[in-house]
Amino acid sequence: MLICFHRTRVHCIVERNVPDQIGEDSMAIDDKPTDLMAARLSKGEDLDLIYTNPKNHIVCFIPTYQPSGGDSTKCYFVDGREEMVHLPMRTITRELAMQEGLRPNYIMTSDGRRSSYTAPKTYGPHLTFAHIKCRRPIGKDVVYGLFNVAIPYEYIVTEGSEPDTSYIHVADFAPILVYQSPRHVKHKLNEAMLEHCNYVRKMLARIKLSQNPQVVAELFIAWRDLTR
Repeated sequence: MLICFHRTRVHCIVERNVPDQIGEDSMAIDDKPTDLMAARLSKGEDLDLIYTNPKNHIVCFIPTYQPSGGDSTKCYFVDGREEMVHLPMRTITRELAMQEGLRPNYIMTSDGRRSSYTAPKTYGPHLTFAHIKCRRPIGKDVVYGLFNVAIPYEYIVTEGSEPDTSYIHVADFAPILVYQSPRHVKHKLNEAMLEHCNYVRKMLARIKLSQNPQVVAELFIAWRDLTR
């Protein structure tokens, strides 16, 4: 069984800096494709085609035991859906990494170091996960849920009913019980957000190096339309 996770993007403003004059050895840039893109985006058309399907933007993955004893994963999505996938977390994250063009066991941090097991992991500009303990394991099963910080919602953390437990509140989902203290959970979420910001900052710096006005224009237009 294969699971298809569609990509989404985080859009940021980049200042458009186009030279007034083009050198003799430079190739003139045709503005027609950029103008056409702007016209289509300004009307809100073909957003799925250009930025892929936002319906599958992930909020979190929670490892879950089924009553039958099977190891499954509960998937929460930005559009409010909850889906139970009858596959363990290791399979889910391995396939997700491969679809994002990453080596599952060699995901690097934004500063080029190999990420440790519970360190934040970035799969793309739309996915940076915090690892938070979500269950008491049987054997060597995965205990950590993955909470994406690149979402349009804020995580609210409250005290749990037992020591060293918490509830994570996000969007309109029911509170998610986790087996770590509120202080530790907030630390992990903040750590993941810092990693995500560093990743996006470096990504935008690389885009700026291209000095391609069409690339910069697409980012600016996307930001403008998504923030109206």
